[in-house]
Amino acid sequence: EELVREMQKRGGRVLTGHAYEPERTLPFPPWVDVLRAGLRLYDEEAGPRSNPVWQGELAKLLPELGEPRSASVGGNPIRVFEAVAHFLRDLASSRPLLLVLENLQWADETSLRLFTFLVRRIDAWPLLMVGIVRKEELSDSTVLRRLLQESDGRSQLRQLSLAALSRADTAALVRSLAGRDIEAPAAVQLANDVWLMSEGNPFMVVESMRALETGEIAPVYGRLPLPQRVRE
Repeated sequence: EELVREMQKRGGRVLTGHAYEPERTLPFPPWVDVLRAGLRLYDEEAGPRSNPVWQGELAKLLPELGEPRSASVGGNPIRVFEAVAHFLRDLASSRPLLLVLENLQWADETSLRLFTFLVRRIDAWPLLMVGIVRKEELSDSTVLRRLLQESDGRSQLRQLSLAALSRADTAALVRSLAGRDIEAPAAVQLANDVWLMSEGNPFMVVESMRALETGEIAPVYGRLPLPQRVRE
């Protein structure tokens, strides 16, 4: 979200796609999000969809583009991959483009292959692709594991691992969420309680503060219980 805000502040455009666990057997769900958002950008700017070849291939994924050039995406999807590449390159030609794909660990294999296909082709384009992955859930994704193994000094791919918050950062987040009305000793005790429960996990910090505010949880023997949403 911070990266998206920074890109927009600098005048760039942003496309986002999301992978969902129940849809991991369907082909291309996160890319359909991206393409539809890209088409809206074209329409808002009255930009030309000048290439009927890629439009016909993309119609396999987006029925609103008309009749597809062939009936199925199955088999060898290379023409669809090329069509997506041409589409993104055209879109990025006028203004820099940020493409964010969330929860890639739940994406279907074809979507992941398209991501790796683009990684090797966007070097000269004003395009930054960001894939967000929960690495602890990579066991079923051979394609994604191989891609991450390639992120060495010779690759354009870079990995940024997001660790847990430090104790000081956890306390800062707690103070920010608690507001200005809380007294200093109480703020210190609250930050300590939340740290002991969350060990710096930002999701747990935020949910704990929400649960405390609503009265869902309260300290028991000096410790905070897990909020229901965290347990789920």
